[in-house]
Amino acid sequence: MQRGKAAQSDKWGDALTPGFQILPDLVLKAQGTLGLSCVEVIVLENVLMNWWVRDALSFPTARTISRRMGTSERTVRRSLKRLVNKRILKKVCRGELDSGDPTRKKLPPGTRFLYDPSPLVRRLCAMAPHDDAYKKRAKENSDQLQRNIDTTAP
Repeated sequence: MQRGKAAQSDKWGDALTPGFQILPDLVLKAQGTLGLSCVEVIVLENVLMNWWVRDALSFPTARTISRRMGTSERTVRRSLKRLVNKRILKKVCRGELDSGDPTRKKLPPGTRFLYDPSPLVRRLCAMAPHDDAYKKRAKENSDQLQRNIDTTAP
């Protein structure tokens, strides 16, 4: 059985060529627990689409997200505000960035706000050990480690 990028490429074909994102299943599994509406999840996915490096912030505009979603900028702005209020995202003003911050150098002119998903990451990491799939994989990894130790022991 193929795994990783080859398996995904086989499954999705050329649809992966323009790009893809990694989204933990726990975002969807915990959608209700996190109090996220369907629109908020899609807005969040659009923000996360631009977040590839842990310390680099995401900076899609409400206009860009609204065009992708086929909805109004106002709807997106309200969703972003709720995501901040629910402590899913942290809103950072452009002026708050240090002049040497690598993210600042990449910002298109006129970008006023950036979004930091670290609050979501912290919440999901706290929830993960209670997830059934997490427990199953942790046990499988532990069993595999024990088998490796048993086969290499003298």
